[in-house]
Amino acid sequence: MTLGVLLAAVTPTPWLKAGIVLMAAADTWLVVSDLLQAPNAALIAAHPGGGLPRLQTELFGSVSMGYGDLFIAGVLGALLSDDRGRQRTAAVLTFAIAAVFDLLFLAVSELPATVPVALALVVTEPWAFSGRYRRWRRVASTPRPAR
Repeated sequence: MTLGVLLAAVTPTPWLKAGIVLMAAADTWLVVSDLLQAPNAALIAAHPGGGLPRLQTELFGSVSMGYGDLFIAGVLGALLSDDRGRQRTAAVLTFAIAAVFDLLFLAVSELPATVPVALALVVTEPWAFSGRYRRWRRVASTPRPAR
């Protein structure tokens, strides 16, 4: 999450939004084309010495998520940090989409976890735009005092 916040602080917002969607598309392509399994297996098998934490993967029981999956979620959270309501909506929506998306595990053994994050962004983006547009119209239509 910290890296996501740092990236959001120095990168234009439209680029981050496009990056989240493009990362999900690339992740999907890598999973569907079976190009991700071998590198993922090597990363999961790696154990840093000296009691250092395993930052390359996160294990939830028998399910593992790669660093990129967690990073994209952190970037989305950082991107929406200035709007708590939208951040909360995107978090709940990501969880709901991921829960439904995980039903695909009944048919396949690997899924791109970046897809629910990107879908939450795509779904919440028009709402945010319409809200900004309404605020802009309200400000633009407010009569200004004569000088």
